[in-house]
Amino acid sequence: MKPLRFNYKNSDVSYYRFGTGPEIALCFHGYGEEAIVHHFLEKYAGNQYTFYSIDLLFHGKTEWNEGLFFTHKDQLQIIEGILEENNLKLETLNFKFTLLGFSLGGRMILSL
Repeated sequence: MKPLRFNYKNSDVSYYRFGTGPEIALCFHGYGEEAIVHHFLEKYAGNQYTFYSIDLLFHGKTEWNEGLFFTHKDQLQIIEGILEENNLKLETLNFKFTLLGFSLGGRMILSL
């Protein structure tokens, strides 16, 4: 599976899209992991969910060039940008989607 890219400011955020379902799930991996770790979910829920699994800063194939300063606003803009790049809008989803994460990814979710 080849990662997709989302350009944010001067950085390239890497993510994977898998599954074909109508419900959206955003996945965030743990410290030292990569976004591909969630790919197994497609086997179990791929016709119910479409998953977007994002390589966090300094992980996987994400090339982060914005320094060490990162806010929840940055994270939200990245999520919105990835969804819009895939022809989805938070308003269209009525701001309803599933967040899935562990370790560092869980902390990212709590910051949202």
